[in-house]
Amino acid sequence: MFFFYSFALGADIAFLRLFVTVFAGYIGGAMMKMLSKKSDAFKAYYTDENAKQTDIKKYKLALKTMLKTTQKTFPYLIIGMALTALFEKFIPKDVFADIFANNAGLGVLFGSVLGVPLYFCGGGSIPLILSWMNNGMSMGSVMAFVIAGPATKINNITAIAAMIKKKYLLYYFLFIAFFSIMAGLITDLFF
Repeated sequence: MFFFYSFALGADIAFLRLFVTVFAGYIGGAMMKMLSKKSDAFKAYYTDENAKQTDIKKYKLALKTMLKTTQKTFPYLIIGMALTALFEKFIPKDVFADIFANNAGLGVLFGSVLGVPLYFCGGGSIPLILSWMNNGMSMGSVMAFVIAGPATKINNITAIAAMIKKKYLLYYFLFIAFFSIMAGLITDLFF
């Protein structure tokens, strides 16, 4: 859905984001497949035996997981909205321009890092990103934010952490950091 919302940021960003996420997903999936052959990357809960559960058990498990995820993520949603409001109110626009517009590499790094705590939902992030773009955020910094943010938002991390072991979750974070920063730097080279 965020692909369609991304058009509010411009067609260039929407299509670049689509390309980068598909490419990163393909590379990340291939790496996980390779790692899971060498070791036990996935938690034992997700086995072929569990795939044979009845549909009723699957729906109950899905509902239970959804409720648990909602309980865990709701406070973070509120925090994200509060941080956005505080940013808009208290951070001077010239400081923002110095970070994101005048230092392309540093701006991309900050875009990637800020994507982790401040990305609370696709549609809700668009006004914040548009505000940052109007204050001088480069397309590369935007790209880093929209790649790192969705991949590391709390409900996605909760779902991934339920499936893979902690060591591989660290690899996941490093992979996302690398891809979001590289996507941002490459975007800044061409836009």
